[in-house]
Amino acid sequence: MQSSLDGAKSRNQALASELEATGAQLSAALNDREHATERGMKLGERVEVLHGKLADLRDTQTELLGRLAETSQTESERLTKILASTGVNVERLLAAQGGASAAQGGPFEAAERSANGNKTTPDETLELALAEAGGHLDRLEGLRKTIRSVPLIAPLDAYYVSSSYGKRKDPINGQVAMHRGLDFGARYRSPVFATAPGIVKYAGWKGLYGRFVEIDHGNGISTRYGHLRRIHVKRGQEVDFRDKIAEMGNSGRSTGTHLHYEIVVDGDTVDPMKFLKAGKDVFKG
Repeated sequence: MQSSLDGAKSRNQALASELEATGAQLSAALNDREHATERGMKLGERVEVLHGKLADLRDTQTELLGRLAETSQTESERLTKILASTGVNVERLLAAQGGASAAQGGPFEAAERSANGNKTTPDETLELALAEAGGHLDRLEGLRKTIRSVPLIAPLDAYYVSSSYGKRKDPINGQVAMHRGLDFGARYRSPVFATAPGIVKYAGWKGLYGRFVEIDHGNGISTRYGHLRRIHVKRGQEVDFRDKIAEMGNSGRSTGTHLHYEIVVDGDTVDPMKFLKAGKDVFKG
């Protein structure tokens, strides 16, 4: 019996040692799990903070894009109104410059609904704001290119208007006549400048106009300069904005030194004063 008791005691001691070791392992495992849970909670909190920052950044970007779209739309509408006041076809000019116009089209295909049904997600809102701002900026850039191609300034640095566009008493025979341009008074031999980029369509003597230059600016718009003293360009020559093309004179049917200036749109003369006023309005903005 004693031997059996001694054997049982030894087994109990071994079991106690094994139990103690198992307890230590369990304690370590519980400790590791506690640390892992704590790290997981901290990681989750960090992820949540980052999600919040990302949402704030997305909202800020959406707001900024909205302001940009509103500002560019307002400026586009202002420039469109100014250009339209001259009588030109703004949308046609925009299309020729490669700018965004109001012309749109294509087959209709309904867009898929978002996961929330009809509710637009924040990401979709940001994409829409980006697309809207991009569209307004494209149109604005097209309008600015168009403005640079339209004659919106006077062909002289210093001048006064001696005769307006429209019906007037002819200065030579006194009869009522239609005056198709503006007459600018200035010093003899004053430099005459191209009012927009283009290609010289005519340069030389042209009957009652005297020495005469015509510049084709494209898109149906051209400018004419008459009664010149001297011409500095030739037919087919490409000229840039404000290039010197001639000197003011008194050639042709003229009563004194002046420049006869015309603007032609789609074959018809228009009042150049509308373009000069539009140019002032553009630069005011």
